[in-house]
Amino acid sequence: MNDEIKERIREYALNLGFTLAGFIKPGKAFSYPKFERWIEADRHAGMEYLARPDAIYKRSDTSLVFGETGTIIVLAYPIPSSISEDFNTPPVGHGRVAAYAWGRDYHDVIPAKTAKLADRITELAGRPIKSKTYTDTGPILERDLAAQAGLGWIGKNSCLIHPRIGSFFLLASMHFDLDLAPDKETIHDHCGSCTRCIQACPTQCILPDRTLDAAKCISYLTIENKGLIPSELTSSLALNVFGCDICQVVCPWNIRFANQAIDRDLIPDEPVRYLDMAALSRITPQEFNEKFKYSPIKRAKRRGMIRNAIANLSPDPSHRELISLSLEDDDAMVRSSACQALGMEFE
Repeated sequence: MNDEIKERIREYALNLGFTLAGFIKPGKAFSYPKFERWIEADRHAGMEYLARPDAIYKRSDTSLVFGETGTIIVLAYPIPSSISEDFNTPPVGHGRVAAYAWGRDYHDVIPAKTAKLADRITELAGRPIKSKTYTDTGPILERDLAAQAGLGWIGKNSCLIHPRIGSFFLLASMHFDLDLAPDKETIHDHCGSCTRCIQACPTQCILPDRTLDAAKCISYLTIENKGLIPSELTSSLALNVFGCDICQVVCPWNIRFANQAIDRDLIPDEPVRYLDMAALSRITPQEFNEKFKYSPIKRAKRRGMIRNAIANLSPDPSHRELISLSLEDDDAMVRSSACQALGMEFE
């Protein structure tokens, strides 16, 4: 009976728009020692929330996150593939946006779907279930859970890769108090001797142990980073103004298989693939809030996005006049970014 319930849960999850769904039991995270070493080596850059003692402790064992967990379902939610676009040559004067941010914020879209899944599990169980769902929002090692659940292997670029769909997907997990058998099949590493992602990374942030030096990662620098982008890295941003997909674009598993049907709840009819960097450098607070109200781009805030635009424009001397306009901005970060780009002393 439990096997039947499990398959009906999986079927419902796929009908909601998830591409993959796997079941595991709570327990030790097999990649926790690597995560701990990564933190100790200070590879997490300015993401201090990852190094909080309580968060580190909880990441070691999923049973510590939600004490009433009997089963965890791990879900993959598809995003567009940058490979289908003319990735290497964006329109003149434009910067790239990472594929996951082309539409609505997944933090709004995925929880609405997992809430429906929780209702379905309650219906199938014949009793109210207790559950907790995470979508890049809690102290868990999501790729670790996904690998255990048979959703793929952790590649050399640190992304989870599935042999039939590549790596262009987001992860979510639901922890609930129903005792179901775990899926037994896992997917072994298929990276082999390939090093395309390592060779393609403009800042060489991919480390030999399949982790990243966040301080050099373009995604970190343009999103999570709250300070200036180091001047020695601005010439390596490769026209990325929010996130970066380069290590995924060159992956053979994506080149062959990243062609999933994308849920229309996430991506609108006119996705934001590129941004005009000159216009972005001059965007007002009101314009920014209106344009990116429902977008993941709002996480970088106006000051961060203007910083990203200026950093990408700065290697070209012809943009000095445009950048100089930001010296009068009300935001100190924007002014400092302009000073750095123009070789001036910060205020």
